[in-house]
Amino acid sequence: MGDPGPALLRKRVVVHGVVSKPTLNGSVGDVLDFNEDNSRYSVLVHATGETVALKSSNLQVQPGGEESSFAPKTRVELHGLVNKPGLNGCGATVESFDVEARRFVVLLDGKLEKALFKAANLKVMPTSRWQQWEPKMPDENAAAQIEEANHDYIKAQWKNANPFAGIIGQAQGQGAGGAAAGGAGEGASGGGGAG
Repeated sequence: MGDPGPALLRKRVVVHGVVSKPTLNGSVGDVLDFNEDNSRYSVLVHATGETVALKSSNLQVQPGGEESSFAPKTRVELHGLVNKPGLNGCGATVESFDVEARRFVVLLDGKLEKALFKAANLKVMPTSRWQQWEPKMPDENAAAQIEEANHDYIKAQWKNANPFAGIIGQAQGQGAGGAAAGGAGEGASGGGGAG
C-alpha cells in the first residue's frame, strides 16, 4: 500500500536509509526492474557495479539528472571504454560536468591531463581505496590514448570558448610578424620604466 510499484522503473535514484548495508546510502543508481513478489526494485549501483534489491522507501529520484551523478573531486575508475580500451582500469578525479558535451571532465592519474567521459564509463572507487589514495597509473599502451583524449578535450574547449577560433587563427597567422614586433616594443618600454 502506498508503494509506487513500477513507477520508479528506468529512473536514476539516490539510495538512503538502508540499515542492513549502510555503505549503499548516498549511492546513485539506475532502477532496472521491479519484483512484485517482494515489492523490491533491482537497482544497479554506479559506485560498485552491483545490482541490489531495495524497497521504494530507500530510493529517491535523483534531482538534476546525469550531471549530478558524480560530484567534483570524486575519485573514479574508467571502465567499459571500447574506443580507448587501454584506459579501462585507470584512475581519475572528476573536475566538472560539461553541459554541452554531456560528459564529465576528469583529471587522469599519472598524466595530469583532462579528458571527457560519459557517466556510464565512470565508477566511484570504493571509499577504503581512495582514503588510502594511490593513483592508478596507466600502462605504456594507454599513454597515447590519454594524449588523444586530452587533445580532444582541449579542442572541444577551444571550440566552445570561441566559435570564431578558425578565422582568428588564420588572421593571427597572417599578422604574426607585426604582433611580435609590437610585443618586443612593449617589453622594451616596460624595462625602461623599471630602471
